[in-house]
Amino acid sequence: MRWTGTEFEFDEEIDPEQEHTLSAKKKQNWANHFPTKSTFKTIRRLVFQTNPVDGFSFLIPADHQRPWTPSSGYACVYESWFINSSLWWPLLEFLTTYCNRRKIALGQYTANGIRILVTLTVLAAELGIKMSVHLFEELTTPSIPAKTGFFYGKMVPKYNVITGKPSKVNFWNHRYFYVKINEASFEDPTIILNGYFNSNIDKTSNRITSLLLIYFISFRFLQIVSVSGHKAALNLFSRNLKPSGR
Repeated sequence: MRWTGTEFEFDEEIDPEQEHTLSAKKKQNWANHFPTKSTFKTIRRLVFQTNPVDGFSFLIPADHQRPWTPSSGYACVYESWFINSSLWWPLLEFLTTYCNRRKIALGQYTANGIRILVTLTVLAAELGIKMSVHLFEELTTPSIPAKTGFFYGKMVPKYNVITGKPSKVNFWNHRYFYVKINEASFEDPTIILNGYFNSNIDKTSNRITSLLLIYFISFRFLQIVSVSGHKAALNLFSRNLKPSGR
């Protein structure tokens, strides 16, 4: 389906022969994954809430498809990223660059990982700083995919300025769909993304940002977070986290 900005219309038909088959060749078989529970109704509601621009297109996975089997030219996303983690369209360039850097599929990212990413992005924006892969890697460290194949960048303890984390979202991965890789959905649709899940992620460090800058940012983060007390991060999610100007 394609969103015109005011209504939905049928997009091009997808030839089954064009579907992503690399995952099958790699014998992808991750635990606790099921057919999507996303429907046109739930995605329609999400679109009205997040307001993507004209050209936004999506597919609802068939029963035999999973997060690691997106059709050619599409990527897997989860409804929870937007409903519970306040992500917005188009998807951040630094998010897709980070996935490319770590050699993971976009669909491997957890809802909690997206929460951390969104919170740091917005807090940095409030300081007049644009979040980048280098800065994000100063503040986080990559997790090792478990049996589910999921991944997230967790806060480095000495830089952990996010307190009062929101409670766990149960069944966050049950509703997923495939979004077309274009300018309506991605800030930079030219960044190459894996479709299949990868357990052999690149865990090397790429930290080149000035430590002095990181300490300054951490101090400012602490100032902002401490304003609302120990539930500051939770309070941040009670309002629109989208940086001003977007």
